Amino acid sequence: RAQKRRVPGRALNKYYAGRHLACLGLGRGAKRIQLYALGEDAQGHGHRHADPLNVQLYAGPWEVFPDLGYIWDHPGKKWAGSTASHQTVVVDERNALAAAPSRLLGFCSTGRARFVDMAVELEGGVEMRRALTLLRLADGLPLLVDLFEVEGGQVHDYQMRAQVPNDPIAIAQDTRG
Repeated sequence: RAQKRRVPGRALNKYYAGRHLACLGLGRGAKRIQLYALGEDAQGHGHRHADPLNVQLYAGPWEVFPDLGYIWDHPGKKWAGSTASHQTVVVDERNALAAAPSRLLGFCSTGRARFVDMAVELEGGVEMRRALTLLRLADGLPLLVDLFEVEGGQVHDYQMRAQVPNDPIAIAQDTRG
């Protein structure tokens, strides 16, 4: 007997203080946009990746900013857990490890835009702060405004990779002139 595929419900908008996890979303069902911003507890209770202030973004069934996952018995495990394999900033070509729990500086989960602002101190005295605003464009695609600040260190490499969908994305044109 064939099972029906469950259509996702309404987007989640909540901050989980104990997990230092901000969930921001718009819409429902197959047109849902969902953003996850991951803070740090600085005690190793997270998902054991060196990814302070990492983000994951989904637009309907499309995982826009993917996490490489958990490949415990694979030779690529070290890379998958490194800072450079995530959507965050690499400071001085080293993995980023939190020295203290991340702090929530702002959170708005109502209205036409969603917003979160988080900061974390890293080992070595580096301070990272990320403010994200999530919007939905007229064509239904997400627009993410990402302001990332880093104090300390010498070289700051912003890491961001997007997974390209198999099918082309149609974007509505602005005909207002």
